[in-house]
Amino acid sequence: MISKEKVGRVMADLNGYELTHKKIMDSGKANFLKDGYERANLRKICKDAGVTTGAFYRHFNDKEDLFISLVDPLAKELLGFYNKFEEESFQNIEKNCGEDLSKINIEGSIESALYMC
Repeated sequence: MISKEKVGRVMADLNGYELTHKKIMDSGKANFLKDGYERANLRKICKDAGVTTGAFYRHFNDKEDLFISLVDPLAKELLGFYNKFEEESFQNIEKNCGEDLSKINIEGSIESALYMC
């Protein structure tokens, strides 16, 4: 049987890992927005997050991996919007509803723009 103390230590380790991960993600986002991908510096990202580079490498393979982790969820959501409106457009083409098609394209563009804002 696992003791409550051991479970508590494991939970604390997980919470610490998640907190460190969040700090790195937040720092990376701030640095990428400020300096762009090319000029963002891994040491500065770590310093701003309050972690060592060793801690960084326990969470990410490199700067590119961090960037992908930040951008991937947004890219998937945008592709989801695109796929949704593309499917609706093709359904309306099959029904010969040209007016509905333009309405779908306008609504899709507005919804995508609002999401990005």
